[in-house]
Amino acid sequence: MPETEAGVGIAKSKTSFAKLGNEHMETLKSLAIKAGIDVPIYTATGWGYAAIIPDGCIPVTAAYAYPTWTKEEELSPFFLYKDMHKNPDYAPVRYKSEDYPVFPAELGSGIESDYKRRPTVVQKSFDAMINRCIGSGANGLGYYMYHGGSTPRGDHHFFSDEAGGLPKISYDFQAPIGEFGQVREGFHRLKIVHYFLNDFGYLLAPMQTVLPANASSLTPENISDLRYAVRIKGNSGFLFLDNFQDHTIPPDKNNILVKIKTPGGDLLIPESGSFNLKSEENAIFPFNFNLNGVVLNCATSQLMTKSDDAKEPWYVFFRHEGVNSEFSFTRTKGLSVQKNSGIKVDKNSKRILVKCKEPVSEFTLIIKGRKTKVLVIDKSVALKSYIAHFNGKKYIIFSNAVVLQYGKSFTILSDGENNYEVSVYPKIKNTPFIDNGTITNTSTGDVMTSFHISIPNLKIPVETSHVGQKKFIVKSPEPLRNLNDIFLQINFTGDTGMGFLDGKLVTDKFYNGIPWQIGLKRFYPDASSKEMVFYFRPMYKNATYLQDLNPFDVPDFKNKNQVLEIRKMTFIPEYKTVLQFK
Repeated sequence: MPETEAGVGIAKSKTSFAKLGNEHMETLKSLAIKAGIDVPIYTATGWGYAAIIPDGCIPVTAAYAYPTWTKEEELSPFFLYKDMHKNPDYAPVRYKSEDYPVFPAELGSGIESDYKRRPTVVQKSFDAMINRCIGSGANGLGYYMYHGGSTPRGDHHFFSDEAGGLPKISYDFQAPIGEFGQVREGFHRLKIVHYFLNDFGYLLAPMQTVLPANASSLTPENISDLRYAVRIKGNSGFLFLDNFQDHTIPPDKNNILVKIKTPGGDLLIPESGSFNLKSEENAIFPFNFNLNGVVLNCATSQLMTKSDDAKEPWYVFFRHEGVNSEFSFTRTKGLSVQKNSGIKVDKNSKRILVKCKEPVSEFTLIIKGRKTKVLVIDKSVALKSYIAHFNGKKYIIFSNAVVLQYGKSFTILSDGENNYEVSVYPKIKNTPFIDNGTITNTSTGDVMTSFHISIPNLKIPVETSHVGQKKFIVKSPEPLRNLNDIFLQINFTGDTGMGFLDGKLVTDKFYNGIPWQIGLKRFYPDASSKEMVFYFRPMYKNATYLQDLNPFDVPDFKNKNQVLEIRKMTFIPEYKTVLQFK
């Protein structure tokens, strides 16, 4: 009987056709090169005895939380640290894993709803999974999906996998960036990890994973024990901590004190006392880190980014909620600390201890006349950060709005909020120009320069008409200047919703408790119709996906067998302005 599997699966036993599989992969690579696809790196699925090209490609792995292909909720193993270099996910594999870099190239940042299963993804899972993978030895990252989308339709059929029970159009995936470009919490959480990897990945890459003695015995169900790992080379490295688990809520981890054994001796993090880690949060703390010529023994703040200007060096760390931010520096001759308000400095013969408590604070290390600034911010502030380059220098822009750089200008997008702040670090002298609204300088404090942007407020009423209980017609708004988009948000409780334009299905939604958002600029003004027709199906009380919904998203059926409730429809303007620095 042929040794094959139906569909996509994970092989758990060796196959006698392994050599043929590898040869097939080599043939595919040769055809790709012949066709001009000649690239530095080739990858291949590397789990469960899958075929690879020995020494000719990098085998890659995957990890998903909140899977829909299980019969019921199952806790994911992908929030437990391991040495992925020695024991890759979905092992056993047919290659010697130590000979290849660890590359989880299909990390589930979100999940797609299907008709039977509709889990609501906690966006804190995104950076928690990345933390676990990096702490477990990963030196490459890839996502599925990073940006949700809409499946195009054919002339006479839908391309989506209807046999699998997926929506015909929507492939939002609850991704960091939504189907219509909505920027979500997960995007911001991944962004600050990417900043760290971009600036310090070269230090992390050669570091080996070291695990605590109990790591191999931990299970996803064990949410009481601390999960942590270290990546280290020589005396320096990073401590990884993760307090997230899908389908459950781990308790806060309090009074944490970690001892790390290095060739230079034992190291305590923190130096004295302890720290806490909130439920569903994760952290990366550096130790024995070379901070521009000064040895940072350890810190209870996460390293995010640094300047690229040797003449004006600065580093940025962020503090997690509930964690006292401390920096212990080796005391060397000539080292001093220049502090701002809210910072305390304690010294002894071996070290200088700097403590920061304000949401935004800065201190300066001075040694041999060389000054290095250290900015310490709360994680809530870090999540608002955007790396920017202008006037030949690197800056950080902080804002609740989305900041996108295009050449020398910055497009700023704000959903529903026509007033917001923009702050710049390091400080700048001049007020930038904007093409829409007004901008005023609100402060030039000790650390940042802040501006207030105000754009004329727009209230867009929703005009609807009912065609029966399940069918609604929404009149499209007139195109408005100075907006990037208009989102139609529908709050409903039901089974599915479908949106039609000019008689064609253009958008759909499987109810999962999350409001349905539709970006309208994609459809107008090309559509001949000025109306969008919506049809909804009711939710039945025996629906299999009810197990996945948050309890408050499950209606009280009472004596009814089905429920359909259209609660509210609103238009949300996405304001746009273009900013340029002088």
